[in-house]
Amino acid sequence: MISADDLQPMLTVVILLLVFTFPLVLASFSFTPFKKTVIRLLPWAAVPALLTALTAPVDAVVDVPWFFMGGHMGLDETGRIFLFLSAFVWFLACFSCHSLLKNDRGQSCFLVFFLTCMAGNFGLILSRGMLGYYLFFAVMSFAIYGLVVHKGTGEAVKAGRIYLVLVM
Repeated sequence: MISADDLQPMLTVVILLLVFTFPLVLASFSFTPFKKTVIRLLPWAAVPALLTALTAPVDAVVDVPWFFMGGHMGLDETGRIFLFLSAFVWFLACFSCHSLLKNDRGQSCFLVFFLTCMAGNFGLILSRGMLGYYLFFAVMSFAIYGLVVHKGTGEAVKAGRIYLVLVM
């Protein structure tokens, strides 16, 4: 039988991992017939991060030995503030995406890059190790590049090149 003392660390692991994996799961369905469902569920992608920022235990740290040479994920008081603000902004951005995506031919590409960028941002905030920080920063940065160039116009591609130079 699982005691309450054993359940709390397991729930913390699940909650912290769900923060950045839920947007990635939604992104994986963007090129399938479930794309319309992904668009409807878009605001829900930020909800696990909002709930984690509001309810996670103080100084929650999780060792993830299988993650990129043994990573650490966690949330301290400063991270809690950043996670809440970031998740709130992403939540609002998800609502504005509904109107942007109505007539966009590249809906699927936009959704993949948008949700991957969100996951990278949340992972960056939760990361407690240098390798994880750089990994999530790279994920977020290259997903933003995809958002910049997803229209495919000459101006977008030029802006994307400038962005990559600035990021590197």
